[in-house]
Amino acid sequence: GRAAEAQAKSEQNISNYNAQLQEREARAIEAKTRFESRRQAKAARRQMGRIRVKGAGSGADPNEGAPLLAEAEQFAELELENMLIGYEGQTKARKARSQAAIDRASGRAARYRGKSAKRASYLKAGGSLLQGFGAASEAGFFNKDYHLAKKHGIM
Repeated sequence: GRAAEAQAKSEQNISNYNAQLQEREARAIEAKTRFESRRQAKAARRQMGRIRVKGAGSGADPNEGAPLLAEAEQFAELELENMLIGYEGQTKARKARSQAAIDRASGRAARYRGKSAKRASYLKAGGSLLQGFGAASEAGFFNKDYHLAKKHGIM
């Protein structure tokens, strides 16, 4: 029982360690996502600037018609790309945190199984002891000793 409890405690420690690793992974994913989102936003601003310069160089009015529509569409695409970067990062971070929660729950379950195994071994040992006393009593072992002790004045 003690061995089972020690093994379960070790399993719980491993599960907790894995959970910590998953939490670190989630934080790293979030940091990387923020970096990628900023980098993409900066690249989008540069690209929008190039589009505006090109439109102004063509002599068309950038505030109406096709140039305005093209600029709006490009801006929407770039914004969507940035939102997808954020969404994918959040999804990966949530997945890592979910795995951390699963690892912690697995550790608690292992610890509970270990305690239960220890308790069961004590109950089994106690049952074996009682069976032994019962068998000894049926064989008259205790009666012989009692009568022998009484005969010699011990009892």
